[in-house]
Amino acid sequence: MTNAPSDIGGKPYDGIIKVLFNLPGVGAAFLAEHLDPKVAKHFKLETTMPVQSRFTDTTLQQFESDSVLSVETTTIPPPLGYVDVEHQSSSFKGMLTKVLGYQTRIIEWHVEREGDDGVPMPPVMAFVIYHNPSPWNAPRSASETWGNLGEDASGFLNPGYRLVDIGRIEDDRLSRHPEIFAVFLALKYVQRPEFHHAKLPKIMDALVRAPLMRMRVFALLTKYQVDRALLMQEVRRAMPKEEETMLTVEQQIKNTVEQQIKNEVMAQVVQRQLNRRFGSLSPAVQDRISRADNVRLEQWGDRLLFASSLEEVFAEQQS
Repeated sequence: MTNAPSDIGGKPYDGIIKVLFNLPGVGAAFLAEHLDPKVAKHFKLETTMPVQSRFTDTTLQQFESDSVLSVETTTIPPPLGYVDVEHQSSSFKGMLTKVLGYQTRIIEWHVEREGDDGVPMPPVMAFVIYHNPSPWNAPRSASETWGNLGEDASGFLNPGYRLVDIGRIEDDRLSRHPEIFAVFLALKYVQRPEFHHAKLPKIMDALVRAPLMRMRVFALLTKYQVDRALLMQEVRRAMPKEEETMLTVEQQIKNTVEQQIKNEVMAQVVQRQLNRRFGSLSPAVQDRISRADNVRLEQWGDRLLFASSLEEVFAEQQS
């Protein structure tokens, strides 16, 4: 029987991508499957790992990015490149600005570590993993927002990200890595109840081969109110020894519902007060507020009473 993680009662997608990409080999497998071969040849993909596994520095670990990976280079002067991995359950117009902000912070962090005396700029790539039945309708690069510039656009800085739209990938091509495959398959169909009866057996069979992400996917299915009788039927069929753990996951989720509601209410209050103090908030700021936990929301709520700018509200505490 697998033990249920203690933090499994959060919001439906909280931590699932971060936990997935913290597993050994997942980052390398993902890049091998989604990176253009012309780009991949410049990196030792087998060296890909979460930044916190390579460095003890906590600066990047405090990012609200879902996962930041580092990977050794082969033909580029900097010894390391970086990969920012985000995930979205709905299309987000501010994604380009958000990703660019993370990329900038990663580069600044790298220069601070290495010194700024002629340090080569590290390559920083970004991926957005998207899972929603509706098409992604946000720009993926700056050039998409400029109109039809044609060849004239080649002279402009053109930051962007690669979109991995799970819903548009055939099931059997989601991934060859068992843990990635199980998570992506669940994410693909969890918001599509018309497919639950047909796809739940396949998801459970995938979880048999994905023990490290099993409880996270259980929690995801439970929170999205997949038919309980069907879910338990498939658990008994595919993994009978996990039925007790599944019941534990259910109870943990029930115990956190009240706190989640409180967080959502608090987020609405903080956003409303910030709007009154500082005017309309950007999509990136709204997204940051919606993702925050109750401790951070309380901090921001206290600060906004005396802060003279948004920067002061969101400033990180100096130790």
